[in-house]
Amino acid sequence: MPVQFQVESVIRKPKPSYIIARHLTPGQYFSVERKSFLNNIEIKPVLTSPSAAYENGEPRFDLFIFHLAKSSDIEKFEKGMIVELRNEFVD
Repeated sequence: MPVQFQVESVIRKPKPSYIIARHLTPGQYFSVERKSFLNNIEIKPVLTSPSAAYENGEPRFDLFIFHLAKSSDIEKFEKGMIVELRNEFVD
C-alpha cells in the first residue's frame, strides 16, 4: 500500500541529492527497502530524519529524508508536491 508524503525541501547537490518530506498519515507504518520508489523514482534503502522543530521548540517526528538513487532525478520533485512511497518486493 503506498504511503503519502508532502515534499518540504528539495536539496540539489551533485551527490547526493535528496528530499525532505512530511509523512501525511502519522502512525502509519512504512519502510524503505532495496527497491523503494517515490512517485516511481528509485530511492536508496536509507531512511533518516532531520533534526527539526516546530516554532514552539517541540521536535518534529513527521519529517524524513529520502536519498535518490540517481541525483539527476531531483528535477522531478518540487516543494509542496504530494509523493507516494511504495516498495517493490525482491526475493
